[in-house]
Amino acid sequence: MDLQTQKLNLIEEVLRAESSELIEQVTLYFKSLTQAAANDADDLPIMPFRSKAEIEARLEQARADAKAGRTYTTEEVLVRLEQQRAA
Repeated sequence: MDLQTQKLNLIEEVLRAESSELIEQVTLYFKSLTQAAANDADDLPIMPFRSKAEIEARLEQARADAKAGRTYTTEEVLVRLEQQRAA
């Protein structure tokens, strides 16, 4: 299937959607993909959409890290970010 046909098929699917929430999610996802493609190599990647279970697991791990003292100050994060961008 060529690119033009794929685009038309996608448009048809969007037109059949009856939920404004679905349209909003598709819009946000598409924007995240196009922004990710436009990022420079120095930019941090955009977090892709994940399942609810994966987000909850990562949140639980973050809470455990914070409770155990495995944290960074805002200043430490900014310094590390600048170092990564300079590299």
